[in-house]
Amino acid sequence: MTIVVINEENHGLLGVAKDYDSAIDFLVRDDWLDQSTEMWDDYKDEWVSLEKSFGSDWFSVISKWDIDTFNDKLSQFQLILTDVHGM
Repeated sequence: MTIVVINEENHGLLGVAKDYDSAIDFLVRDDWLDQSTEMWDDYKDEWVSLEKSFGSDWFSVISKWDIDTFNDKLSQFQLILTDVHGM
């Protein structure tokens, strides 16, 4: 079985989730991720909020990303696919 380990750069391990969608839901539900969360904008060469980048529909945008895109865009977090054995 493969799970997603959720890390944050300053706090380390935040939790584990069964898949990408569950990891994003956890981050939003536990107030780690919201419209004011900043990401690096290569075109503007500055940090911008998710809401400024994607508008009020920011959640549906990041929900469509894959894990690599999430880790690249929101570099303060790291989602790691890990196998769990013995289940």
